[in-house]
Amino acid sequence: MSPVDKNVHQGRFKMDKNVPKETSPWDKEESMEVLIGIISGIVSGTGMGGGTILIFFLTFFMGIEQHMAQATNLIFFIPTSIVAILVNIKNKNINLKLAVIISIFGILGAIIGAEISVHIDVSILRKCFGVFLALVALNEIYSITKEYKNSKNYK
Repeated sequence: MSPVDKNVHQGRFKMDKNVPKETSPWDKEESMEVLIGIISGIVSGTGMGGGTILIFFLTFFMGIEQHMAQATNLIFFIPTSIVAILVNIKNKNINLKLAVIISIFGILGAIIGAEISVHIDVSILRKCFGVFLALVALNEIYSITKEYKNSKNYK
């Protein structure tokens, strides 16, 4: 028992019930936000869809509405992609000509997609996101299976 607790217990001090006990500067939600940011950032840095992970974490673990999670992802994407781009340019991993062409048409697609997203009911948007995740998972399973079969043929 600490000296303060001992004195309170023995009636030497009166503790004000309105004064909160010592608290952590981080609550559970803030800790979850930091963890989600780190995990999503790592996945983003590898180029494997950190935004997809971020949207899933925000909706599933934090209960954020789908439209809000997807829009939050857009802000998350800017600084994380800039850092990843700089690292990959330094390591000569980017085909700049291809990236510029894709980006120009990607901007057009983003305008169309944002307009569609704003006007879709949240339940439909969640289902579309779920279908997208399922297709990504199926593609990964197919790729791993194909890679495994090819590696067995070479042995």
